[in-house]
Amino acid sequence: MSKTSCLIEIGTEEIPARFFDAALDSIQKITAEKFEKNRIEFSDIRSFATPRRIALTVNILSPFQKSVVSETTGPPVKAAFDKNNNPTKAAEGFARSQGVAISDIDIRHTGKGDYIVVVKKIEGEEVSKVLPELIPEIISSITFPKSMRWGFHSIRFARPIRWLLCLYGNSVVKFEIDGIKSGSYSRGHRLLANKKIKIDSPADYEKILRKHAVICDHNKRKLMIENAIRKIEKKSGLRSIKDDELLETVNFLVEYPYAVKCDFPAKYLDLPSELLTTVMKDHQKYFTLMGKNGKPANSFIVISNTNSKNARIVKRGAEKVIRARFEDAGFYYSGDSKRPLSERINDLKGITFHEKIGTLYDKVMRIRAIASQICNIIDPSLVDKVVTAADLSKSDLTTGVVREFPELQGTIGYYYALKDRLPNDVAVAIREHYKPAGTGDSIPSSDVGKIVSIADKTDSVVSFFNAGIMPTGSEDPYALRRQAQGIVHILMSAEYPFSLRDLLHIASGQYSSISKQIISNLESFFMQRVEFALISAGIKDDTVAGILHESLTLPLHILFRKAGTISSFRNLPDYNDFLLAIKRINNILPEFPPDSVDPDLFTTDAELSLYTLLTRVSDEVRKFSDSNDFSSAFSRMLILIDKINTFFDKVLIMDRDEKIKNNRLAILKQIWDTAMSICNFSRLREN
Repeated sequence: MSKTSCLIEIGTEEIPARFFDAALDSIQKITAEKFEKNRIEFSDIRSFATPRRIALTVNILSPFQKSVVSETTGPPVKAAFDKNNNPTKAAEGFARSQGVAISDIDIRHTGKGDYIVVVKKIEGEEVSKVLPELIPEIISSITFPKSMRWGFHSIRFARPIRWLLCLYGNSVVKFEIDGIKSGSYSRGHRLLANKKIKIDSPADYEKILRKHAVICDHNKRKLMIENAIRKIEKKSGLRSIKDDELLETVNFLVEYPYAVKCDFPAKYLDLPSELLTTVMKDHQKYFTLMGKNGKPANSFIVISNTNSKNARIVKRGAEKVIRARFEDAGFYYSGDSKRPLSERINDLKGITFHEKIGTLYDKVMRIRAIASQICNIIDPSLVDKVVTAADLSKSDLTTGVVREFPELQGTIGYYYALKDRLPNDVAVAIREHYKPAGTGDSIPSSDVGKIVSIADKTDSVVSFFNAGIMPTGSEDPYALRRQAQGIVHILMSAEYPFSLRDLLHIASGQYSSISKQIISNLESFFMQRVEFALISAGIKDDTVAGILHESLTLPLHILFRKAGTISSFRNLPDYNDFLLAIKRINNILPEFPPDSVDPDLFTTDAELSLYTLLTRVSDEVRKFSDSNDFSSAFSRMLILIDKINTFFDKVLIMDRDEKIKNNRLAILKQIWDTAMSICNFSRLREN
């Protein structure tokens, strides 16, 4: 099958780097959908992107659309023709609506009777005639995180469109979007080759652009950047911080990457390393170079949008900019250090946390109270450190450095705490109490940090819920889900002897009154977070369903251990037999079964034998379950399988004698209650 390439290029003003992930995924998906819908056979969709263009090539396998046969069903034959086999008005109307003569109508025999149908073969048009309408649809359908209109144009796009290039083979696909006409011209690099470039065929696209200083394939451009960084590392003996996010960003800031090693005065290395790297990465998009000591060296790498001829100019400009940024950072850091964190606590009274909740000072006082009570449960000897860390946890928000570099909150507090000669545990807790900041992030390393982190996050969730501000659908502007997930993550990892319900009781106690409905909403919210955490950890959904009812009352590290034990229990050869037996019990029990067993009412050996074993096993199961030895508890339950099956085989449970019937149901109720002390087995599936 012959194939002809189609090339689309949309030339724009510089598009923000963060827009490209969505755009590249969007253009490939939309093109495939549109081509399939329009019956155009294709292969090998390939996208390209630079700051000034989004492009795509696709191999079209046939010069014609695929022909299709359509069949439209009309009224039943008995309604379409009279007794003399003459067409009725219904048949004539159907034929007219389909644009055919009565003689072109066929009959189809179906299970519901005979119907008249019209069968049409729709011949495929030339692809070259379809593309002029199809490609504008593709372009207008590309999605971005944000889009804009410009001038008097009606189309929305990430940035103003400046040119449109579209070729099918060697021919221009002619169309117009808001006065911008398609053609065969692209444009070169804005600085190195700023002129119109004629593209004669899709096959020449990459090669011609490269001659004009544009590496349009973003994957090749990314590889060029990585290789250039490695070359500088090898020559300098330094290493860059591996940062895929920064690499991705820089890749979409340049059309022709050229790496330049730059330096700055060593005096700035006295500033905190996180401050240096934040200035270089987040504010300047530079790659930090690290020395053999694992700390930043006084060098960095700039990925410039130029070539080697301009390297000196790039180096001089970047070094001038970074010195100015470091001077500003040093000025703030030096000024902040003159005032201890403890003197800044009252400054928090002037910073609103949320208009419905109060100031940051109010929040810190709640964090302090919650953390103190948690500490008294875990380790009272840590109270002084925990209280100090809680009191100072938000003080760095009043500093000049954090106002200028908000992403350093907590980190800068750590350095100021060390300058104030506070215990290392306190300083580290101030830095780490924001952890975990998201999926995959680590939890605080010390108990002091964990306690303050739990207190801070729990206060935020409870405070917002109490103010009537809760996540809805995909909306969660205050990241309450993330904060609740962080709490769950810490409690599943740390062996703390309190439950989520205990924690919510402590946090809600900071308010004079919280309604039962809000408490209920909070509990449901946290149960969802626990469910998510367990499933994310690889626990099967039915296992999670079997223990989720305990997520509020059982310490989460124990719940997590129980989930793991159930997962192992499911691999035992007797698991399916046990599950069938225990579910049979649950199915036969009424909604409110009797629970008192009278051995004097036994009339069979099977009853006596089961109840005797149950009495012993039940005590053992509860003892093991209470001591969190779930493996032993499960093993003891398995002993009951044969006796339960014999009971069902030999005993008529629904005896005519009401007392005997209730007595037998009571035995089953006690078995079920014993099982429920471990897990709700009714939610589990067979293997």
